[in-house]
Amino acid sequence: MRALILAWICLLVAGIGNQVQAAKPVEVDGLFYEITGTNTVRIVGSGRNEAALVIPEQVTIKNATYIVTAVGAAFAIPDKNGKIKQTGWGMLQKVVIPNTVTRLEPYAFAAQAQLSEVQLPESLRVIGQEAFA
Repeated sequence: MRALILAWICLLVAGIGNQVQAAKPVEVDGLFYEITGTNTVRIVGSGRNEAALVIPEQVTIKNATYIVTAVGAAFAIPDKNGKIKQTGWGMLQKVVIPNTVTRLEPYAFAAQAQLSEVQLPESLRVIGQEAFA
């Protein structure tokens, strides 16, 4: 009986471990996404060296279409040399967020000193802590 319980616990722990693994960002057209559900993604970064960012409503990854529903925490923006840095080092001045986005995670655009224009959608339901600090 102990062996059976131990085996069951091991299988349970192994299954939980697989579900907890963080999604690896996928790059599409210079933007980075994490798959969050069957047909949803969150945008987590940009490799583009641009002052304006228009977030798409959807993205195709490996022949599957995903809806962009969130902007990830501490969104990464390239610096003036094109290197990816965490927020605060980017050149971002304007961001347009589509109507499919319902959530801005904490610190999404925190410390983006040059950010002066943001177009927020009516669909937005959650703005995380210090999203624009």
